[in-house]
Amino acid sequence: MTRTGAKRRNGKGPAAPKGAALARLPPGAQVLVRGGPAGAKSLRQMQHASAVQWTFWPYSDSLNPREFDYGLAVGDGLDSSLVSPVLCFFMRTFPEARTVVQQLEDEQWRTIRRSHGNTRVRPLRELLARPNPFYGGRNLWMATCLDYCFGEAFWLKIRNVIGDVIELWWVPRGLMTPWAAPGGRDFITHYLYHTGGGPPLVIAPRDVVHFRFGQDPRNLRRGFSQLAAVMREVYTDEQACAFTASILRNLGIIGVVISPEVQEGSPASAQEDVKEVRDYIDANFTGERRGKTLAVGSPTKAQLLQYNLQGFDVGPIRDIGEERICAAIGLPAAVVGFGTGLQQTKVGATMKELIQHTWKGCLIPLQKILAEELDRALLPDFGLDPEAYRLAFDTTEVMALWEDEKDRGERLVKLFVGGVVKRGEARRELGLKTDEKDDIFMPTPSAGAPAPPPPASGNGGTGADAGGEP
Repeated sequence: MTRTGAKRRNGKGPAAPKGAALARLPPGAQVLVRGGPAGAKSLRQMQHASAVQWTFWPYSDSLNPREFDYGLAVGDGLDSSLVSPVLCFFMRTFPEARTVVQQLEDEQWRTIRRSHGNTRVRPLRELLARPNPFYGGRNLWMATCLDYCFGEAFWLKIRNVIGDVIELWWVPRGLMTPWAAPGGRDFITHYLYHTGGGPPLVIAPRDVVHFRFGQDPRNLRRGFSQLAAVMREVYTDEQACAFTASILRNLGIIGVVISPEVQEGSPASAQEDVKEVRDYIDANFTGERRGKTLAVGSPTKAQLLQYNLQGFDVGPIRDIGEERICAAIGLPAAVVGFGTGLQQTKVGATMKELIQHTWKGCLIPLQKILAEELDRALLPDFGLDPEAYRLAFDTTEVMALWEDEKDRGERLVKLFVGGVVKRGEARRELGLKTDEKDDIFMPTPSAGAPAPPPPASGNGGTGADAGGEP
């Protein structure tokens, strides 16, 4: 029995919301969960949203914006030249490590390369590689990474008539709301899926994969946003960018002052004449017509105003935003391509070292977090025991983590000489051909191998003997 008194279904999580929990749902909410009232069932076909309300910071009210709401000004942040490069790098790089199924054998986790004989592992592998008919596994992870940078991401499971998971769909985090009774004993009783075409759909927790970056103290059911704290830097960068663009578009200053030389006693030029001269010069001597000759019929003075444009340099202000947003995600600024980080590559750390640091200090830890959630949310659907199976990310195909050929060769020679690996194993890792003769360890005198013969003398010798000296 669960804490609500409802029976668990095959150990796959709590049953559908009932009783008091249903009474607290939004008016008109459609219950589409297994075991729900009136025979309601899980989703058998994906229902897509008509519109997405996506915000940079979903809890802006809790920030007490006082005089100015930076979250409202930033919006979703996806058009920011500060946020977009970081998201694109994360989305582009994360899927390089494929999702694999591993099995515990002899106290070691081993990747299952072939699952033809395992009827439970194969469907899971195929589902992660092709989650639905419209996009593949890499695209699913790219979309997931986009949301996860803001604290959480959601997958929705689609089941067939017998309850097997047959599709996985990414759902934007702005459309999903974890729900539970205030002060209740259940952490999450259901999720509200806002499709925009009517009342929200009520989804059981067993039909949702909810990736969280920790937990948000302001709402324990949501993930902690990594980027929420830098919204002011994003706003500042947007304003600095707009300021620079305005300067370049309009020059931001008065370019040329043209004034007729009025002789003493002569009347001043009429306002209409001044406007006509200005319009004439703007139309014929700016843009693509720059440099053409101007002829005037009366004495005229043209003065070009000069300014020190270094006073308009907002580069240092924008550098702060680059540093802060990369620090929030855990990426070195140089790997994203920001100028503030490229200076580091000139004073010590190479780009290769920074990329390896990105994987070891950011991407791989995050992949372990996501894989742990997959173990909890997906393995039971395929009858796999989390104590014997797990999902992981295979980094062997990530080129940034590969060894140099020289380093790998030296390492394998040491392992072979030390008796750790066989000669055939070392040759195979180097991509060389092997046969049955290579299935041996390094011969040693203690293992009964004959001692190496002494160096030959005379003409067949080497070193001093070959040189003919006594």
